[in-house]
Amino acid sequence: MGVLHSRALMLMKVEGNQIVERKPIWLGKYQRVRDVQQGPDGWIYVAVQSPEGTIIRLVP
Repeated sequence: MGVLHSRALMLMKVEGNQIVERKPIWLGKYQRVRDVQQGPDGWIYVAVQSPEGTIIRLVP
């Protein structure tokens, strides 16, 4: 889940219908998170608000 005001992604572990763990992933210098999608290649991509229109690919 993208968190607009804190410039972070929130990684959540879900068991059943309950969130059992939350961990923020800070994006540092980047602006606000605008969208998070899984690409056809299986990677997770994050679009952030920046002058360059930055897209970040998350790597485990």
